[in-house]
Amino acid sequence: MKIFKIAIIALLAVGLLLPACGSKGSSGASTPQALFEDLKGKNPEDFSDVAGYIAPDELPIITFTMDIMAAFSAGFSPDKTLKPKYEALRKKYNLPPVDKSMMMKMNNPDAVAKYASEKYAGVDHTGFIKDITALLDKAPGKKAKTEKIYAELKNVQISGDTATGVVVDKSGKSDKISFKKVNGKWYLSLKAMMRMK
Repeated sequence: MKIFKIAIIALLAVGLLLPACGSKGSSGASTPQALFEDLKGKNPEDFSDVAGYIAPDELPIITFTMDIMAAFSAGFSPDKTLKPKYEALRKKYNLPPVDKSMMMKMNNPDAVAKYASEKYAGVDHTGFIKDITALLDKAPGKKAKTEKIYAELKNVQISGDTATGVVVDKSGKSDKISFKKVNGKWYLSLKAMMRMK
């Protein structure tokens, strides 16, 4: 059952296979390889600037995904102060109520993208992502990863404004990744990755 496929893809794309951005951040890159190289070798636990690596029109998807992941973390955390802090952030960013029926549609990329784009429109995605990751980084039991993740981007195939590739880590584990060109710059495409098998 792939109910949390989007969350897993977001984590793989932004935190596990590709270390998320450090303090530098990004606003796309000239090629998929350049974007990957900018991501590579940075702190895998710092999601604070992730918005600069995601296709701008797909930011509602990562905001929605992180909102859902944070809801679970806050709901099951032994730290009873986490849930009120999470709810305060939701209020600060004027997020919609969590639609529990969407949990059963998480394996449908088009439904998730449509829902996120409609319900999370107008949200300060960059601000929410920075604030929610800072909050979750302080959650009890969170162990910091300080080592850098080493990976290579291979088999990049560019077709117009889309591209795919394969990320291979030092152990040989691989996963597909997608990119999207927007206004002349390349970004990660979460929606395309959600469709990959």
